[in-house]
Amino acid sequence: MPADAVNALTATNTAPEDVSLGLPSDFPRADHHKLGITSHALIERELRIGQAHDALKKLRTMLGLKSFLVRRKRQNPGYTVSTRAESEIKKADGHMKKWRKVYEGAWNALERLRGDGRVPDGERAWRELRPLTYGDCVMLSDWMADQAYWKQLGEKETAEATLWGKGPKELSWIWKIELDLSGETDDVAGAVAGAVEG
Repeated sequence: MPADAVNALTATNTAPEDVSLGLPSDFPRADHHKLGITSHALIERELRIGQAHDALKKLRTMLGLKSFLVRRKRQNPGYTVSTRAESEIKKADGHMKKWRKVYEGAWNALERLRGDGRVPDGERAWRELRPLTYGDCVMLSDWMADQAYWKQLGEKETAEATLWGKGPKELSWIWKIELDLSGETDDVAGAVAGAVEG
């Protein structure tokens, strides 16, 4: 990699944690071949896809924790419990923001690596990813309460509200995303069958 390209990234006086590492996503996709980092871009792509999926998993975990904490707070009304629950909820919110930021960083790097806007064929894990909005980070308990409300209201009212764009909310894509683990499941099933027989 030409030294000028790396030096251009680190020219500013910044804190060590803010220094750019000079990863392929830091350079225009058109320059990857000239800089000799085409294979590095493929490696970074795989790492960023994994990072994005890991961040979504952590985000879902934090949303579940927040849902539990909110439920516990409602069930135990009391000043001390309520105050403690509020601080725990704020801490969970902080972790959610952190994992959102990690996901957004991975997403932005993938977009820069994509360059022409096309996702390579056979990249299901990449195709499932999309920009994360505030509305995507919804607790399952809130979504389930919304569904219960509309179910209680009845089909006619729900259909009319849906026509006006005010019907039941669709479950966020972050709860529906799933990696294809069929190969791993088959390996595990084979290992279990072998252990039982052997």
